Amino acid sequence: MQRPTLSNVHIRSAADAHKLFYAVQLGLLPKIEKRLDANERAALRPGDVYVWEEKGPSTDTFSVSMERFTEGKSWTASRVREDFLMYFESPRKGKGNARTSENQVVRPGEQDLYIKLTYSVIREDVNQDGSPSKESDDKHKKPPKWHMNAYFTKLTEGQLRTIDEIPQLRDLVVPEGIFRSARTTKPGKRGEGSRGASSSVKRMYAPFPPQPIRRPRESPPPPVPVLPGPSAVSSGSSIALSGVPDAFVPPPPGSVPLHPLPPVPYSYSEVIWYLPE
Repeated sequence: MQRPTLSNVHIRSAADAHKLFYAVQLGLLPKIEKRLDANERAALRPGDVYVWEEKGPSTDTFSVSMERFTEGKSWTASRVREDFLMYFESPRKGKGNARTSENQVVRPGEQDLYIKLTYSVIREDVNQDGSPSKESDDKHKKPPKWHMNAYFTKLTEGQLRTIDEIPQLRDLVVPEGIFRSARTTKPGKRGEGSRGASSSVKRMYAPFPPQPIRRPRESPPPPVPVLPGPSAVSSGSSIALSGVPDAFVPPPPGSVPLHPLPPVPYSYSEVIWYLPE
């Protein structure tokens, strides 16, 4: 009968998961070699953690790997919880509302349903055949993919021990870059990837257009008074006076103008009077 990789423990972060993966790699903890049978599924308890390797396209028949891991329970759709994917147990398919909130309160008499955390990594230190990774081989061979399934309940979450309380795991130093998270965030979705992309956006502002230069409006020239037409007066009887600024020049003595004009308020260079014959 297969035993869990680790029991009675709560995985809190990706750093805890990396220590767990590294302990399995060093042979300190066992890796699950095959899918759980009926007895192993029934033995599932809060705090059980399973580490297993996904079967890849280039995996040989003698490799210890599986296509997927099942424990015989029904789960809701996944939710993102930091670096993990979280699932809530559904009591029965098609009946009742599934628990999808982390803040669910277990009332007296209710069943304390399971919560599942999953985390996946790519091993960057070895190739699919188990040989040490080399730059020339990385282009042709896909590295193995490891998964972790951790189970707990709402009531037992604060009662389980942590990695820091296990001496053989607490002091493990995981080499940097040996494990890479296999979960990618799509653009526009919730997660660290979308937040990082949005934080690199730089805002650019266009300068305000310059204010137009207002010039003083020039006053239009004064209107020229319209004098009576010369149709009733002969053109030969007109007397032209030039160079008379701002003054009224009376007609010659003994002549009476046909249409006397009022004093001119503006200056003109030339004033024309029309006299009767």
